[in-house]
Amino acid sequence: MLSDIPLSVWLLSAALGAISWLWLSRRIHAGTDVSSVPMPPGASWIWGHERTVMQASAGEAHIQWLNMLGTTIVRIRGALQTPDILVTGDPAAAMHILQNHPYDYQQGSIIRPLTARILGKSLVWVQEESEHRRMRAIFNPSLTSSSIREAMPEFFSLVRKICDELQVVCLSANDSAATVNMVGWVERATLSMTSRLAFMQDYSQCPEGRAILNIWRKMASAIISPFGTAAFLLLRRFSFLNKVPLKSIKEQFEVRSTIQRQVQEKMADHPVTKDQGADGTDFLTRLMRLHVKGSIGVQELKDHITVFVIGGSETTAQTAAYTIWELARHPEIQARLRTECAQFDGRELTHEELHTRLPLLDAVVRETLRLHPAVPYMERQATKDDVIPLQYPFTTPEGRTISQIAVRAGQTIVVSTPCYNRSDLVWGDSSVFRPARWFDESLPQTSLTSWSGLLSFSTGARHCAGYRLALTEIKVLVYSLIARFAFEDTGDAIKSCVTMSVQPYLAGEAHKGPNLPVRLRALSED
Repeated sequence: MLSDIPLSVWLLSAALGAISWLWLSRRIHAGTDVSSVPMPPGASWIWGHERTVMQASAGEAHIQWLNMLGTTIVRIRGALQTPDILVTGDPAAAMHILQNHPYDYQQGSIIRPLTARILGKSLVWVQEESEHRRMRAIFNPSLTSSSIREAMPEFFSLVRKICDELQVVCLSANDSAATVNMVGWVERATLSMTSRLAFMQDYSQCPEGRAILNIWRKMASAIISPFGTAAFLLLRRFSFLNKVPLKSIKEQFEVRSTIQRQVQEKMADHPVTKDQGADGTDFLTRLMRLHVKGSIGVQELKDHITVFVIGGSETTAQTAAYTIWELARHPEIQARLRTECAQFDGRELTHEELHTRLPLLDAVVRETLRLHPAVPYMERQATKDDVIPLQYPFTTPEGRTISQIAVRAGQTIVVSTPCYNRSDLVWGDSSVFRPARWFDESLPQTSLTSWSGLLSFSTGARHCAGYRLALTEIKVLVYSLIARFAFEDTGDAIKSCVTMSVQPYLAGEAHKGPNLPVRLRALSED
């Protein structure tokens, strides 16, 4: 608990924070428009607004403040007297930061070390433009539609195994129905599909794969806890703590270490020489070919695999779980979707059929990604002085209309995906799960150019490289599950927090870790 942290730590933190805040805030905000950006009330002298952000469900505090102040950008107090942070869901601001100037706004001193510990120094971590483009070119061939198309039969086979296990669980319960944690089940399924592209095997069935899932849940549970919140905020103020061998920091290496041990074994089992290529089209084989040519080192190879496996499974799992949860809460939409899917009699679909013959499934997935983006915050730090435009200007108490914000190098800005995806200015009834909006010809027109006009996969040069894979995995899962199970709402109150991705959990039971309960009822095969 926060109260367990020694008083000496609070006193030292407060003293150092007050001194550095005076200098940093004057430097970063001098000669800028940041001070004119409205600030919500209720900031704590120690924790600023940040503890409120972390204690609320992902994006909720930001959305409430924007609605209260009537703007698309707010200024919040940083924890432990760090300089004020800008939070925005404005389409023009997001376009400017993420698409027009992606390399001028980089990860800050807390996010980048966390990324390196969990994912390694690969595509998500790299900041410099030429290196990012080089790494992007390494990933792209394994994430094309043609690569995913070839894996479709195995995707359906892998998901069928998960459905078979779920059916046993349901049929063993009373009334052929059982309440299950959808997060845990779909994590196994997405890990299976992603590891097929990475290794040509079902990683979820081997001890290392099960270890990854267990370690990830353990790490997510630690971050969800009150102590995890305090630790995160302390790291923002005292970045040197990233180098201290604390237990919580060591645990963040475990997932990456487990994957990379497996990679090392596979490289030993299937050696490749300059005179002999490696058979196969999986990601690891492609990386091994690059390695023997001298294009990449062993550690870079391992880090790329780590990003591929974790990035391709963890974030996708959260979206898939939320899709089933939303269908459970909207039985009429679920029934229509089951009818749409039934036209194929439960057979395996081709890639084209999956993405072009099921319009309601496509709309349901888009709507889930709008309401429940797996990565809700994109925190960036300006590397140089700049001016950020706003599509929706605001008026100051003095009557000035502000349509752009001048910022100094070092300014932290959070592009909040929920603030845009759930903005009434953009979407109208933004809080309503309404897949039918994707059939409307009057979808919002904004300055943001991105997949479906959403920020769920980011935008610009650093947008999600694996979005095609994610969409395919989610649709294969939902199509397969809805043919064999009815989804029923349990009525439980759900909250969420952010680790590397959104983690749902039962309200009041954060200590039990990620959980999104849905009651599954096995359908008759008649």
